[in-house]
Amino acid sequence: MTYEERKTKSWGSKLSDGLKSILIGLILIVAATAVLFWNEGRAVKTADCINEAQSVYVTLPDINTLNTELDGNLVYAQGNAQTETVLEDGRFNIQKNALSLRYSAEYYQWVETKTEREEKNIGGSSEVITTYDYDARWVREPVDSTKFKQADTYRNSVLMKINTDTIYATDVNLGAYRLPDFLYKGIKASEPLAIEEFDEETYAHYGQVLQSNITALTTDQALQQHATTGELDILTPTDVGREFVHVNNDSIYIGRDSLNPRIGDVRINTSYTPASTPIAMVALLNGNSFAKFVGKACKDGYEYSSLYDGQKTAAEIFESNRQENALLKWGLRFAGLLMLFFAFSMLFKLGEALLDVLPFLGNAFRYAGNLLAALLALAWALVVIGIGWLYYRPIHSIILFTIAACLVFLGYILNKKRKERVLATGAVASSNDAKTIDQQDLEN
Repeated sequence: MTYEERKTKSWGSKLSDGLKSILIGLILIVAATAVLFWNEGRAVKTADCINEAQSVYVTLPDINTLNTELDGNLVYAQGNAQTETVLEDGRFNIQKNALSLRYSAEYYQWVETKTEREEKNIGGSSEVITTYDYDARWVREPVDSTKFKQADTYRNSVLMKINTDTIYATDVNLGAYRLPDFLYKGIKASEPLAIEEFDEETYAHYGQVLQSNITALTTDQALQQHATTGELDILTPTDVGREFVHVNNDSIYIGRDSLNPRIGDVRINTSYTPASTPIAMVALLNGNSFAKFVGKACKDGYEYSSLYDGQKTAAEIFESNRQENALLKWGLRFAGLLMLFFAFSMLFKLGEALLDVLPFLGNAFRYAGNLLAALLALAWALVVIGIGWLYYRPIHSIILFTIAACLVFLGYILNKKRKERVLATGAVASSNDAKTIDQQDLEN
């Protein structure tokens, strides 16, 4: 389902946009520079913190006995995180002995996709064609259709908004030790949670909410898809709940027919973290519990603690920490590079607009500008990263720059010698040619 809109943009309007783009581009350059520089510092401090943690940690020999001798030390421990807490969620008739209950909800909604293309005219003006595509799909959050270009035609509704916050047990132990929430909330292991059939009271609760919501929706003709006006008034809340709420193993569907979804339908998936889950961790031993480690290298707000699901050695934990740090470092570098590319591209928008008097000139300038923007972005990023190294790792930077300078100098020497050999070879060849000519003259 597509809607197309055409608008003419004058040359003066494009020039004005070009001036605005310069300002936005300059702001983006400052922001990208700050991100890149901060990222280098973050990566260095995190790496230092990990290295220090690995150099001072000790292994907790027995998690089932409180160890006063190691109190205040950074320790490695592994075992099963356990709880006896029974978590309850009346919304879904759930009672489960678990470390956590997790939910994910999706809503069937209209989604608008907007694309633009520009057709340039001689004289500088342009025809801007905007295409709006609409399709119904499952999304994580309800979509505000009042902002659609065709808001009157494609209207979203939601039968019921679902809170998907994770529910955690509050009393979690690792042997004789209590796990603080910053550790046990990092446990990611999960299994599908089978949901029992709702009782009459639960269906009635859903029915009351749905009756109110659907009645409100059916006052608008564009939303009369779940029930006609007055249709639900003759049903009891329990009947409405049974009509619209369907439980299937680890999922709940709110809507009349899961095979033929309608706008506003909701589907919910449930999972849980078992009450006894194997973990491996490194943290500061603090009495009968654990805390975050702050050492000499862990400064400026940087603290260390780490927990992973399953069985891991201490070495594997620290290696995983380093891999995550490297992944984040390169991810932020790439993000900063993209920001710089868009920033420098925007600086050339005014030049493109000026040359759009003749469209082929403007197009050529745009392609050249994008290429130059890519080169400038890469150069700028390398300079900022280099400055970051000088600031946060001066010794490493000096060594690296010295090696780089030596390589450049070596390349210069090798190239110079190559040229000398070429010149020498040329001189010998010329001398031999001259001797050959002289010999021929003598023979004649």
